[in-house]
Amino acid sequence: MLSAKQQFLDIAAAMSDPKGSPGWRWASEYNDGLTATAVPWALFPNTSNGGGSTAGVPILPITDGCAFVFRCAERAYVVYNPNPAGKTYTYQAYFANDPQPPSTSYPPTSLGGVGEVPFAPAYWNAVSTFTPHGSTLFCGTDGLSQYRYMYMEAGVVVTATTDLLSGLSSANEVVLYLRRWVDGSVYDIAENATQGTGVGGLACTVTVPANKGGYIAVTFSVRDHTTKVGNPAVNVGFQSLKFEGANAVFEHHCLPGYENNVGSADGTRIMSASCMLSNDASPLNRQGKIAMVQSPEKYEWTHWVDGGFQAVSSAQGSQTLVADNGMYGFLKPTKTTDFDFYSYSDTIGGNVVASQYPLKSETAYLVCYFQCVNAAASTDLTTPTQDFHWTIAYGCEYQTADIWRSLDVSIYSADVCRKALEQLKNIPQFHENPLHVAEIWQKIKSLAKSAVDGIIKWGPTVLKGAAAIGGML
Repeated sequence: MLSAKQQFLDIAAAMSDPKGSPGWRWASEYNDGLTATAVPWALFPNTSNGGGSTAGVPILPITDGCAFVFRCAERAYVVYNPNPAGKTYTYQAYFANDPQPPSTSYPPTSLGGVGEVPFAPAYWNAVSTFTPHGSTLFCGTDGLSQYRYMYMEAGVVVTATTDLLSGLSSANEVVLYLRRWVDGSVYDIAENATQGTGVGGLACTVTVPANKGGYIAVTFSVRDHTTKVGNPAVNVGFQSLKFEGANAVFEHHCLPGYENNVGSADGTRIMSASCMLSNDASPLNRQGKIAMVQSPEKYEWTHWVDGGFQAVSSAQGSQTLVADNGMYGFLKPTKTTDFDFYSYSDTIGGNVVASQYPLKSETAYLVCYFQCVNAAASTDLTTPTQDFHWTIAYGCEYQTADIWRSLDVSIYSADVCRKALEQLKNIPQFHENPLHVAEIWQKIKSLAKSAVDGIIKWGPTVLKGAAAIGGML
């Protein structure tokens, strides 16, 4: 068995540097059973040249590039992509129809006495070459309604196409509505009516208005074209629901690889998360500043977008560095429930039939911003000089019934895990890159002896099992 000191070193390092640590398992006072581990991470090359990009690779602007890192498998991180080349992206909704798996078709719905009906996708899949949200986009929920939200930018066009059997006559029309969630409230932002033609395959569209991008739910109704009154005799179904954009986008990503494993992951515990911005520009061209802060969950991430770099750099607990060498930050737990197992996706037979992560984050999250200017002309925000890349990493474990996974129990003591968690507050959260590795490790080593001594000193009165740990030093 590992000594208490080595356990502390392992755990503290893994919580503050997930990408540099192997997969591990948290030890609680409860029996969590056999779990699998993962250290998923993603790297995003970025450049400020304003030119094109390879499919799925974001290019950040010279000024105010940003990333947000959450403790949530379905919405793990959000990265801004200005999409300067105007690449078109399209996502198609999948619904939990019977039989499984989910289908692109929305079943015929009787609208008599119902009125407006919300589309409730299980998830969205990319059907374009350019996939800013990855291959799968999970849905969010406000926790109060049947609405399922996805992030759409201003200018995005939503198209719902009726099925071939829904030959809506010209006496009727389909109305699509967009409902936008903002900090706990829902607002009607757009609607558009499409008159029937008597044949199926009617394409009904509505566009997200200017300055109204955000978390948006789509609903529909069928009504009399002349009187605008709902027709109780009309049933309508849809063969597809899509949204398409070609503008800047706040990319929403799940944990890397999660979309391929969600069917076997019954619950996911995220113990650590980090974000690193590396400056790849030539030394003479490295300009600007980088700021990071850990935001409490009371603020929406869009709060920081509205405030920009100035809001982040002036926030309590933030740190700002020159952009020469980049910056590193890791997410610190703020409450014991941060380490609970969570799943915001329902699955049947390995297929996702519902996804509904909370739009309002239930835990603190990282906010990472950079603001850069051209080396030759400090006021020029368009000349290409800056190259960066984000590296976002996680340490997690998940519950699963898949016996083909590498399943085991934690090799660590719950007492040492708790002590490492307590001491995490003493490890500096933000660092210059690449000095973070040495700085974090130096601080962990300085804390290890006193932290483990504390387990012995207060012994079994405060920490169960402390006496046994003391004998292994």
